[in-house]
Amino acid sequence: MTEPNGRPIMVGVDGSDTSTEAARWAAGEGRLRGRPVRVVCVYAWPVPPVPFAPPPSNWTEVSLRAGADAVVADAVAAVRQAAPEVGVSGVALSGLAAQKLIEVSAGAGMVVVGHRGYGGFAALRLGSVAARVAAHAHCPVVVVRPGAGERVVQPPVVLVGVDGSPASDAAVGFAFEEVDRRGGAVRALHSWEPPASPWRSEMRPSLPDFAEVTAGEARRVAQWIQPWDDNHPRVAVAQSVTSDRPAAALIEAAKDATLLVVGSRGHGGFTGLLLGSVSQQVIHHAPCPVAVIR
Repeated sequence: MTEPNGRPIMVGVDGSDTSTEAARWAAGEGRLRGRPVRVVCVYAWPVPPVPFAPPPSNWTEVSLRAGADAVVADAVAAVRQAAPEVGVSGVALSGLAAQKLIEVSAGAGMVVVGHRGYGGFAALRLGSVAARVAAHAHCPVVVVRPGAGERVVQPPVVLVGVDGSPASDAAVGFAFEEVDRRGGAVRALHSWEPPASPWRSEMRPSLPDFAEVTAGEARRVAQWIQPWDDNHPRVAVAQSVTSDRPAAALIEAAKDATLLVVGSRGHGGFTGLLLGSVSQQVIHHAPCPVAVIR
């Protein structure tokens, strides 16, 4: 079934194997949502190997555009092979990768990028493009690590990090909708961290009753996800509460997940999820695709 707004799944490609894998993942998402896929290759003048050196004579606007068009054609072919029933189009755009992807994301239902790349997506691993796109895109952003897009988990499990923040609530809604399409189950994971000992304090800290705190946190998680559970009665739901560090807990749980969903900003156990250490670790180490929801 085609979704009412009809916005395409946009995938950024640069000719790398990872971006081709991202294109295939986008094709599957397009099939699930009944949406077309829009392939985008952003190209720019390469940085000369020596500062202030003149560019090689074969670097011309025409040659750069031709190379980008070839990348688009290959990715379009990969989408058609992965999901022949999904409509697909492509375009090569001149500019800075993150800036251009953010700009065109206004007309997309989702942006998909590979975890690493070259050309327009160089340095994706360190978050230069991924973090900016995830922070400013006008729609959900999915980062696909090498090999993650090809994983098959049956029955599907969509793992979502929850902390009660507005962004977390949006992530929970996204997770429920994904399972409504895929089948399987939602697993909501919440991490709480024990209070740190007072610095240079001679007082012996009062340790929390872990069983009591865990039970209380579990009740909060149930309250956070209840509205979505009520609106999606066909979706199976499981929840987990842990005192492990948020990134480590999510990465470990993602070993059995089809997709990991996180909010762009949160509080509690998931503070700074977008631009902080948690988001960096999850995007770089989760064994499944990661969706960042604003």
